[in-house]
Amino acid sequence: MVGRIELPRFQSEILLDFVIDTGSSQTILPFFAAELMSVDPNLFEREREGYGVGGSAMLKEEPAVLKFNDGDFEYEYRIIVGCHPAPNDVPALLGRDILNKWHLQIDRSRGLLAGEPRQWDSRRPIGPLAD
Repeated sequence: MVGRIELPRFQSEILLDFVIDTGSSQTILPFFAAELMSVDPNLFEREREGYGVGGSAMLKEEPAVLKFNDGDFEYEYRIIVGCHPAPNDVPALLGRDILNKWHLQIDRSRGLLAGEPRQWDSRRPIGPLAD
């Protein structure tokens, strides 16, 4: 799932591939993604201990804006993103802070994984609908 994440306090944003993680309560940004945005995650507002399959880890947290579009609308979500010092091959994780606002459709036989927004913080038309 491709989305754009913005860190408003740092005036920085990046387009990222997110892995859907229904086991994660929070959207997680790996340190390397923050660094690609020229942001030092150690400057994030908060720190807390997070727990997952691999055990516990300290997460840096920062207010963020996450944007997705379906070709007709851009959907915006204001979240607190967790940043994890994972190895560079660990992807950004799209957690239930977003997924609980979507209808997910998974059909393995057709190779389909789709998310349809049902709730959002803001939505604006794009493409032909914006005209």
